[in-house]
Amino acid sequence: MGEPNSHVLFFPYPLQGHINPMIQLGKRLSKKGLTVSLIIASNIHREPYTSEDYSITVHTINDGFFPHEHPHAKIKDPPRFNESTARSLADFISRQKLTGNPPKALIYDPFMPFALDVAKDLGLCVVAYFTQPWLASLIYYHINEGTYDVPDDRHEDPILASFPGFPLLSQNDLPSFACEKGSYPLIFKVVVSQFSNLRRADCILCNTFDQLEPKVRLYNLNGDH
Repeated sequence: MGEPNSHVLFFPYPLQGHINPMIQLGKRLSKKGLTVSLIIASNIHREPYTSEDYSITVHTINDGFFPHEHPHAKIKDPPRFNESTARSLADFISRQKLTGNPPKALIYDPFMPFALDVAKDLGLCVVAYFTQPWLASLIYYHINEGTYDVPDDRHEDPILASFPGFPLLSQNDLPSFACEKGSYPLIFKVVVSQFSNLRRADCILCNTFDQLEPKVRLYNLNGDH
């Protein structure tokens, strides 16, 4: 993946807070001589274009929704988004593999775990990039593993939560999805399902802030550090 002119695909979840970190990483790889394509799942088709400030070509693929539907409709209907976008992504990668510079890797947002399976089945190296702070992602990981139970409701005296490598956190310190069971069911399912097939990834990257998370010890999926 690191050879000059190697083609790398980036596939962020289509919200600005997830797209921006992908673009920043793409810019760095582009400066190293790699060919970078950014794939956006959208209900509006646009012709591919290459940014003027950095050599990243932006492509849109169909997310299964109509142009008149609100962009947030995909959050309310995850099965429709996942199934349609998975097909579109598979078609896009298949077409790209027939070009003069076929992609060698996909860097994807784990908010869309189907992307890992699609790219793996098509023979690409696959990298998971957690664009949210690693502290939040690790909490979601423990929820998925069953090593942390989301409280049924908010307590007047917030309970304490303990995670490996963390200081003790109060209930109010946790991400909103981890504070009260059933508070945001659709989004909760998205953030927890990030880990459903993560062991198939060839590499895992995380977004972090070294000045805010100096004592966090990053554990891999086997519990080692």
